Amino acid sequence: MKLDENNYLIRKNYVLNVIIANGLEDFIDGSRPCLTRFLDAQMQTVNPNFTTWHRFNQLIMNWIDVSLTEGMLSQIVSYSTAMEIWNSFNQIYFAAFMAHLIEIHAKTQNLKKK
Repeated sequence: MKLDENNYLIRKNYVLNVIIANGLEDFIDGSRPCLTRFLDAQMQTVNPNFTTWHRFNQLIMNWIDVSLTEGMLSQIVSYSTAMEIWNSFNQIYFAAFMAHLIEIHAKTQNLKKK
C-alpha cells in the first residue's frame, strides 16, 4: 500500500512506528539537526558524527520513500533530510485529510437530514 490522501494517517503511523522502534524519531522531530560535514574550515577532516547522522538520515528517507507513489516521490526529490520530507507531507496531506473528513461529516449530516 502506497501513501495517498485517503490513507495518510495509516501510512504515517506505519512509518512513524518503524522510525520510533529504531530509536530515530529525533531525526524527524527536529531534535537531531544536520551536523556540519567537516570539522575544520579547510574541509580536510570529515566529521565522523556527520557520517553517522547522514547514514541514519538516508535510512529514514528510504523508509519514507518506499511508502510513496512515483508521483509523490517527484514532490520530494529536492529535499535532503528526512525531517524536510516528513514536515512536507504533514503539511500537504494532513490538510487534505482534514478536508476529506469535513466532506464526510457534511455528507453524514445531509444523510441525517433526509
